[in-house]
Amino acid sequence: MPQLPTITPEEIAALPTEQLRAELAQALEVSAASLLRLAMIWRELERRGEDLSDLRTGLAVYLPAIAAGEIMPELVVRYAGKRMLLRALSQLPLDEQGRYAGDATVPLVRRDAHGQPQRQDVPLSALRAGEIGLVFGPDGIRPCAEQEALLTRRGLRRRRARPPVLIEPDAGRLRVGNAVVSRGDIVAALASAMPPGREATPEISLPLGLSRNEICALQRQAGRAGLGVQEYVRAALALTGAFDDDEEVIDAQ
Repeated sequence: MPQLPTITPEEIAALPTEQLRAELAQALEVSAASLLRLAMIWRELERRGEDLSDLRTGLAVYLPAIAAGEIMPELVVRYAGKRMLLRALSQLPLDEQGRYAGDATVPLVRRDAHGQPQRQDVPLSALRAGEIGLVFGPDGIRPCAEQEALLTRRGLRRRRARPPVLIEPDAGRLRVGNAVVSRGDIVAALASAMPPGREATPEISLPLGLSRNEICALQRQAGRAGLGVQEYVRAALALTGAFDDDEEVIDAQ
């Protein structure tokens, strides 16, 4: 392997910015040309039946795609380490890939702090992982209008996919976010937090038919909560919102 010329950090620091940029650009061109040559060597060795699985490391993993004309070596050099981005770029035609070999920007829709869509031009290298699938579609770069529509659909799916409260009727539990609580615990917590006005002296008695098993279960739940049966039932009714509508007052006479 040829030896690279030795240079110290002090010597690098003494060079003018223009020279450093020129050397870097030249090195990137050489690297891209080297990758193209290596890709052709890779393809020839595969044609000869050589097993190259032990060499699929680093940038070498892109050599088959370069050899097949699926991605430009310049893109592999510029965006090395960004696998998702390189995979998306490889879906573009080669002539379109060339537009992104330099300091290219792409249209992107991001939501601001208020959830409103904002259109902006973002450097390709600055795309976040979750934004790559938004910008790149099956037909290439998505226009902003299509990105906005996709963001809206994603938001709707997310809201439908996980309601804030899930009921598990078989287990007698409710899932609130990542927490799982029993219905009895919720009723007990509500009873302890009920304002004094909720505990007024009953004015009307309502008949309620319950089975013996239901009565026993109700007494046990109230006992676990440290409440009387009446307090527990009132808290359970309040939990359903039964007391929220007080427009019509029933005549007790």
